[in-house]
Amino acid sequence: MPDGEQTQLILDELANDPRQTRGPRVVKEALNLAGHKIGRNKISDVMHTFEEEGFEKRDPKAQKKTVKRTPLTAVGPHEEWSMDGHDKMNEAGFGIYGIRDKWGGKFLHYRTLPSNRFADVIGVVFLECAKKYGGIPIQGSSDHGSEVRDAHAAQKTLRQTSNWIWFPLVQRSLDTFCNQQNNHRVRRQDDKLLPSGGTPNQFCANPMKYNGVDCLIKVPAKNIDELLDEARETAREHMRYVDDDFDILACEAYEALNKPAITLQSAWVVFRAMVEQLNRM
Repeated sequence: MPDGEQTQLILDELANDPRQTRGPRVVKEALNLAGHKIGRNKISDVMHTFEEEGFEKRDPKAQKKTVKRTPLTAVGPHEEWSMDGHDKMNEAGFGIYGIRDKWGGKFLHYRTLPSNRFADVIGVVFLECAKKYGGIPIQGSSDHGSEVRDAHAAQKTLRQTSNWIWFPLVQRSLDTFCNQQNNHRVRRQDDKLLPSGGTPNQFCANPMKYNGVDCLIKVPAKNIDELLDEARETAREHMRYVDDDFDILACEAYEALNKPAITLQSAWVVFRAMVEQLNRM
């Protein structure tokens, strides 16, 4: 692959991390998952050239607070699912709720939602995860508040257009993040009680190799489907991010624009074009 093409692929990947939280190794893993084999030295050189400040931000010495940590313990995958809401994007209107396996550290199921504060919504996310893996854990742990953010926007059409574009985009980015993290190799740590020296996917696919026991409680798919259908219907109003009627109009407007690709870089360009098209309809 030509050097210039490699550089552009690296820059495109860096554009997906505006906060500059990832180092060369993680960027290399992301490129590998996308089918691009680029050496770590090349990636590091490009990052030093274009994002030198990112290395300073990630320097452990730059961290102001020290978090006191205690060892985590678990006997194997699906003994305990850690469930939690992530609120960093709430101000932008995206509530994230996710489930992660405590033993293997695998990101089991993460959802982008209009709000992660409703109990019925969390029930849907849990059952979706149960359906995905064919069972439930021995126990689950969660820690989330009870606040409900204000979902009303001053200009409904603009808000719904934004939601129509950004919710699926954030969900795709979240899926990509989970895939990358589940394929990220954890360095071997002899003093760590939980598995190391592999990836979360490897840990959970073959727990016995890492001194673990698969704790998943098998549940018939039919039973999960029935519960999930009921839960989704109950939580429908809390989970949808645009009105049904607007969704139809938005699909027509998007079709009229020849379905342009929606990425982190093009989303607001598509947004403006969508608003103009909707105004003409």
